[in-house]
Amino acid sequence: MSIEPTTVTLHDPGDLIAAVPAMLGFVPQRSLVLLTFAGSGSRVEVTMRHDIDLDPFGEPSEAMCAVIEHLCGVCLRERASAVVAVVVDDRIPGDDPRWASVFDVIDLGLADLGLAAGFATDEIASGARWYTAWGHPDHHLAGGRLADPRFTPTAVAHAVTTGRVMAGSRAEMTAAVEPGAHCERGICAADATVSGPTPDDTTRLRLVLAAVVSGLGTDPRCADVVALDDAIRSVHVRDALLALAASDRADDAQHLWADLTRRLRGRGRATAATLLAHLHYVAGDGAMAGIALDAALAADPGNSFATLLDESLRAGMRPDVLAELLPTSRDLARRLGVALPPTHRMRRGA
Repeated sequence: MSIEPTTVTLHDPGDLIAAVPAMLGFVPQRSLVLLTFAGSGSRVEVTMRHDIDLDPFGEPSEAMCAVIEHLCGVCLRERASAVVAVVVDDRIPGDDPRWASVFDVIDLGLADLGLAAGFATDEIASGARWYTAWGHPDHHLAGGRLADPRFTPTAVAHAVTTGRVMAGSRAEMTAAVEPGAHCERGICAADATVSGPTPDDTTRLRLVLAAVVSGLGTDPRCADVVALDDAIRSVHVRDALLALAASDRADDAQHLWADLTRRLRGRGRATAATLLAHLHYVAGDGAMAGIALDAALAADPGNSFATLLDESLRAGMRPDVLAELLPTSRDLARRLGVALPPTHRMRRGA
């Protein structure tokens, strides 16, 4: 789910469809995408995506209907002025009348607001055919060909403002947090404890900040990985590290959290993945935040912070709510006697 507003200039619905990957941060496949508009209709407020799940007759499954009901609830709570739906699926042609069943469920879930239009395409790629599958023909073109989604104005703005390259698929993003080798020895005693005296939280926080600056490298020592595992598991250290999401070291922190997510297991992996999710959430990258939270909860289903972030993301809570809490993390670091990197102006994803 992308929850940062994006201004989109539309010449026809094809422009909107081609802009979807930039708004999500990846190219969706076999997906339902809902876009909520505010004001006059040129500003996309919330972009939501979910896997398409149809029954053997091509109708939305019971689980899919429940998802649609939830997504429609978010649209209504956000007081959208209009909602547009896009289905991307290579299993059923875009002009197949069965898609109307999906859009009918959405229209019903949006109550008095109703669905403004529904579009369908096999894929979002240069030259792909799109169709108006639901709506009033006199208000929308029947269909057309898509421009290259990598070079839409929205994609270019996304790359410039965030410095991130749009992923080719959600699978590519998921691969970024897949478990890998723990350290230079590959498979080792990953659950080993820190040797010597137990460090205090000030020492732990300084250790992690040093690793944010230097990175782990391609073949870190086992002892270094174990020490970082111990450090981020401290609740006080973790909470102080949240402030890095809006600091000059946000990109470096992102790389370290992703690296630790791949290297650690259990609670350590869950904590690293939650830090990664929080950073992406604050930046407005709901898709990557969701993937990181899936990894966190799979590693530690009882992780309360990951659960809270996951519930907030699914409910459509805006990133600025989290950003407002970051000064508390800075205050905690100060109480530990550690100065964090300067705060930068928040960069919002397109």
